[in-house]
Amino acid sequence: MKFVRDDNSSEGNDVKPRFTDLPEAVQRLADAMIGIDANWCFEDWLQEKAEGDLEILNIDLQRARLQAEQRLFRIESLEQRLELPDEVNGDGRLQRNLFDCFDIVDRGLANSQKKNHLQQTDEDELEPHPASYLTALLPGEACDDPFLAITAQSILFEIHRIVGEGKDSAPLEMIAETLLARKISKEEIEEALDHLLMQGEIHEVEDNCFIAEE
Repeated sequence: MKFVRDDNSSEGNDVKPRFTDLPEAVQRLADAMIGIDANWCFEDWLQEKAEGDLEILNIDLQRARLQAEQRLFRIESLEQRLELPDEVNGDGRLQRNLFDCFDIVDRGLANSQKKNHLQQTDEDELEPHPASYLTALLPGEACDDPFLAITAQSILFEIHRIVGEGKDSAPLEMIAETLLARKISKEEIEEALDHLLMQGEIHEVEDNCFIAEE
């Protein structure tokens, strides 16, 4: 770095060094720092600044990696929840499937057509959520939570399976046992139950015992 004397300085006075080969803003910073601390060194400050920024960048990268790993875990969990075997009733008929559970013809497709008709804006160019086809299957109001959709769908499957085995209703304990084994949390089960109850898709006939809407 090159240092020159201030043109306005006079002999016998202490002179602030200036960096003539750096941008003006950096020159002003250097002059200000030297005015605060005569022993201030630009090279040392730049080294400390670079090390600090590298440390921050490393933390940001670690955070991004953690978020990616968490997202991958959630995706894998979602895949596991989708792996639901077809159940057959005692009379040989197949249990209600995904499309029957959510009445996709009357609800999912109707909602999709309505949205396509109303949303003739720049928003149409936005990339849709990869799980939007799942959330469209939720009964009632629109929802942007694919995990709620899968949990609600799983509860309906379990209720129909349990009732199909001859029980009058499906106890919450039996429903939760299967869903917890699929790594669906207790909180998610409760949230999905509340959603299904509010939408009238299931009914609580006894304490913690449910049947599905026919």
